[in-house]
Amino acid sequence: MDKSSIGDKIEEYLKEKSDDSKIDELLKADPSEVQYYRSGGDGDYLKNNICKITVNHSDSGKYDPCDRIPPPYDDNDQWKCDENLYKASENNKNIFVPPRRQRMCINNLENLKFDKIRDKHAFLADVLLTARNEGERIILYHPDTNSSNVCIALERSFADLADIIRGRDGNKCETKSTNNVEELIKKFFEKNYRSNEEYKRKYPNDDPKYTKLREDWWTKNRQKVWEVITCSARSNDLLIKRRWTTSGKSNGDNKLELFRKCGHYEKEVPTKLDYVPQFLRWVDEWVEGFCRKRQNIIDRLEENCKKYKEGNNNCVNGTTENSACKDQCVKYCTFIRNRKNHWEEQKKKKYKSLYQDAVGSSDSSLYVPSSVDDNVKEFFEKLKGNGYSSANSYVKNNPYSAEYGKLLKFDGPDAFIESPTYYNNVCCCSTPEKSAKTHGSSSSSSFGTSFSYENSVTSNKRKECKQIKFSGNKNNMNINICSTQDEKLLVKLEDLLKGFCDTCDTDIGVEVVCEENCEEQFKKLLPSLEKCTILTCKECNKTRCKPLKKVEEKWIWKKSSGNEKGLQKEYANTIGLPPRTQSLCLVCLHEKEGKTQHKTISTNSELLKEWIIAAFHEGKNLKTTYPQNKNDDNNSKLCKALEYSFADYGDLIKGTSIWDNEYTKDLELNLQKAFGKLFRKYIKKNNTAEQHTSYSSLDELRESWWNTNKKYIWTAMKHGAGMNGTTCSCSGDSSNDIPTTDFIPQYLRFLQEWVENFCEQRQAKVKDVINSCNSCKESGGTCGSDCEKKCKDECEKYKTFIEEFCTAAGGTSGSPWSKRWDQIYKRYSKDIEDAKRNRKAGTKNCGTSTAENKCVQSDIDSFFKHLIDIGLTTPSSYLSIVLDENNCGDDKAPWTTYTTYTTTKNCDKDKKKSKLQQCNTAVVVNVPSPLGNTPHGYKYACECKIPTTEESCDDRKEYMNQWSSGSAQTVRDRSGKDDYELYTYNGVDVKPTTVRSSSTKLDGNDVT
Repeated sequence: MDKSSIGDKIEEYLKEKSDDSKIDELLKADPSEVQYYRSGGDGDYLKNNICKITVNHSDSGKYDPCDRIPPPYDDNDQWKCDENLYKASENNKNIFVPPRRQRMCINNLENLKFDKIRDKHAFLADVLLTARNEGERIILYHPDTNSSNVCIALERSFADLADIIRGRDGNKCETKSTNNVEELIKKFFEKNYRSNEEYKRKYPNDDPKYTKLREDWWTKNRQKVWEVITCSARSNDLLIKRRWTTSGKSNGDNKLELFRKCGHYEKEVPTKLDYVPQFLRWVDEWVEGFCRKRQNIIDRLEENCKKYKEGNNNCVNGTTENSACKDQCVKYCTFIRNRKNHWEEQKKKKYKSLYQDAVGSSDSSLYVPSSVDDNVKEFFEKLKGNGYSSANSYVKNNPYSAEYGKLLKFDGPDAFIESPTYYNNVCCCSTPEKSAKTHGSSSSSSFGTSFSYENSVTSNKRKECKQIKFSGNKNNMNINICSTQDEKLLVKLEDLLKGFCDTCDTDIGVEVVCEENCEEQFKKLLPSLEKCTILTCKECNKTRCKPLKKVEEKWIWKKSSGNEKGLQKEYANTIGLPPRTQSLCLVCLHEKEGKTQHKTISTNSELLKEWIIAAFHEGKNLKTTYPQNKNDDNNSKLCKALEYSFADYGDLIKGTSIWDNEYTKDLELNLQKAFGKLFRKYIKKNNTAEQHTSYSSLDELRESWWNTNKKYIWTAMKHGAGMNGTTCSCSGDSSNDIPTTDFIPQYLRFLQEWVENFCEQRQAKVKDVINSCNSCKESGGTCGSDCEKKCKDECEKYKTFIEEFCTAAGGTSGSPWSKRWDQIYKRYSKDIEDAKRNRKAGTKNCGTSTAENKCVQSDIDSFFKHLIDIGLTTPSSYLSIVLDENNCGDDKAPWTTYTTYTTTKNCDKDKKKSKLQQCNTAVVVNVPSPLGNTPHGYKYACECKIPTTEESCDDRKEYMNQWSSGSAQTVRDRSGKDDYELYTYNGVDVKPTTVRSSSTKLDGNDVT
């Protein structure tokens, strides 16, 4: 049988195993169905907030945090039973268990009070708490922060938790806990089985462990567990949907499926790893850990031995001069020997035995454990064939370890070569060393010596406060953001120029001298980028660097689906994706492996060069959108568009973009690889590294790289747009006008751009009303027939624009402005609430001196917490600060004043409706004045009447600020009782008209 057929067979097996359609709904549990003890309250709160589950939602009645359990990844990565966690025993000295599994926090299950847990719903709550704790720890401590490996780690813990629930866990380390988790879980299912006649009927012949019942319970509830274990994942943590299938249907030229936030929002669990036998999962994990540790040691060895590499063929002898090199060589040699022994034991004693048992070997020399369950044998049956007959070939062909298997050629001698490539004359491993002097900690382990993760290379971080200046700011409400830059991440101009001249058109005519005036030479080069397209990138410039045609321009509010553009699911129907962003010129790093250039990005300057070329062409494209004209304000519009695109590049580079499609996912994955490859040495490998000498995560480093090198990207954009002599920011200096727009969260920038788009359309409509209604406004009820007709006509047109304008090109994508505003308000309020709850968010000292002022941290929660501090707790109050003055119409409608109107208009009225959703529903809308259905101050002019005294009073109430608030206050009580008094929103009310209708709210779904 060929490998393709085997892969298809395994994939079909996993699909069948994970299918819950045939399992009775009786086993489906829902934590929101429980009325919890203590302060847990009504579980209904969890229905749409499952990530908010806490220990108060546990029936076990004991709070036992994970703080006492060592991190899942730290200096001591031994695979034997950790004596700090488990009993010393002869029985477990040769057991190999991943450090991550040994240190799983399962306290909720160890403290399970099976006699107190009321039902399946309450039991699931305890399982979810275990998943939440484990997910948080993985995200916090994983050494490969912000890569697909983080999601794989969550998959592995998810699968181990599945084995614990199903009674298949292979962790044979003897726990110090007096509570046996397996026994407690078994007793819970036993109690439920005996008390439930339906269980007895459906599982009449289940074994004493209730294996079948537990298996079905897990399959029926695994989706909720996956949702919770991924709660702490970041949006740029990408889960790759891996398949065993090797046929053209899944691989070849087709793109892999990538899921943001590790697939947290998926309706179906995007992994089936919990149906792969635990031993095989642990083999994959061992290989990954071996590769990571091996590379760390080689990095350190290269740093200490580089100057001896070109010497004679004698090994270093440990003199004072080269003792550090000698130590690293000894460390490498010892590590390789011991890991090789470990691998031999796994592949011969266990893998081969299980495989031969599955294929029915009669070899009596093979030991086949009697405890192997039917699921393991069943899976190994699927492996029969040429593709998976040995552990080496399994690693090479299994999608979860294939990357490492191919990298180190596990089926050959390269994986455990005793002298690292290019250093065989320096490191000789032929003679075993009795001891090794290391810089890291070491301890006894199952395979000799356990080494710590290598210390990071010292960076050169520098922090300073950067001020965001808002164009519409009349109250001097500027925000100071802490910006990190790093001289060691800075691309040298001479390297950048050489890179361009080596790869671009040779007729550019720039002499690379760069002993002085390097910056001038860089600027001289930029106009020649017209010739310097990314020639090696297939179809890049044909498809990804063109502005949208007018008919294609539309604001997208829905989430990305398949090849369609859109927003990340978390932001869908909360803001529109601007047409400008959709046509952003991307670098070719977005292409998939096999077509991408990411493998050729070997230097810092090459990485920056990609972005400079893309930025130049983006500027050129924007220039065609806003052609220069002395009689209009296109220059200022072009400047603003350049700033927005510049900031979008920043989000892509930092990994914080909310834009989502197949290109941005691929780009993010390849950027993680490129940054990891170039700057791995600057990421701290353990928790003791000094924060100021290294980076805690790839996220932090990418942000610093952007802040350090963005000046080149901005310069290239301006030159592409022909704006190199124009000042675009508030600095007043065209030579140094780098915007600060990139410090504003992308959601808020999209909000501002959307409102500016609305205001541009509104201006003309308001002008027509004012021109036709001014005399009516003055004369009121005495206005003549001409005035009355013209005024009412223009008012009706304006009203139609507000109530029935539903086009994607205009900005609302099938919904009225009022509905979109309601969605914006809810999202903004959520960000305000999240900021309140995040105690780590806020300001911090920015710089090396303690005397320096505190600045707002660069994360989104800190930004919103500062907005609370300065009183901008509503989207309308924020817009009143950031928008240009009077840019929304000559009526000068203020965003902080609210108006109410009643409408029965609905953009969906021509679409098919159910009997319960009729169109004749009166919607009372409370929106900011610019979104009212008459221009500000023209309500009675449009009706051509003088208001009565009572109407005047009502009108004053209506146009008063409808937001009641206390002053923003410093947090006094961190318990959350009175952190801040938020503004209260009157919102949207829906009332039935005389025509019978049972609709009670606006449709929350996007109609596009």
